[in-house]
Amino acid sequence: DQAIFLSGANITSTSGDIILNANTSGTATGAFRGLSIDNSNIITQTGNIQIDATGGTGAGTEVQGLYISGGTIRSTGTGTGIGSITIKALSGTVGNFNDGIRAQLSSFIGAVDADVNITATSRTTAGSGTGLFMQSGAIIGTTGTGNLSITGTGSVGLFFGATGSSIAALGTGNLILTGIGGAGAFDIQASLNLLYPVLAMEFSSVPIRCKPREPVT
Repeated sequence: DQAIFLSGANITSTSGDIILNANTSGTATGAFRGLSIDNSNIITQTGNIQIDATGGTGAGTEVQGLYISGGTIRSTGTGTGIGSITIKALSGTVGNFNDGIRAQLSSFIGAVDADVNITATSRTTAGSGTGLFMQSGAIIGTTGTGNLSITGTGSVGLFFGATGSSIAALGTGNLILTGIGGAGAFDIQASLNLLYPVLAMEFSSVPIRCKPREPVT
């Protein structure tokens, strides 16, 4: 189950904003994802994309805030006056693999000149969950002047799988990664290509594992 479910859908805008709010109070009962994007596209040229999604409070597995599989969240605009992409996603509260965001199967989140700001939090208190979990060719990035900022909080803050996932700031924009892991866990656990320039990588005081281009052992 999910609060909003997109399957084979296209939501597009030229200049208007696209806003998707799913269980933003975070209090709805049930083991459901906040927003599920399955082979669907959310695309704007110059407008803002705002997503605020929270999983339910019922016990369950893979109760993510945002689940995107084979989908796209993209801003295509260039130049000045471009809107931003802002994503806030929180998982459910009870169960395993309750990630703030899970992106997989060649999903893409990104822009050219728009800034991309992502906050992903696992709020599970009984079980496990990663702030941001990427695998199977998922990509998050900007290619122009857009800045990319990602903050993940969970049992592992940010996890990037070994099967072709990548984070990229390929233009002149900055890349900021902030991982906040649980006690004795990793802030950032990665086996991917981190494409620079990087403005800052911020960590809390717990152990870190970040090994670009090398498998995690």
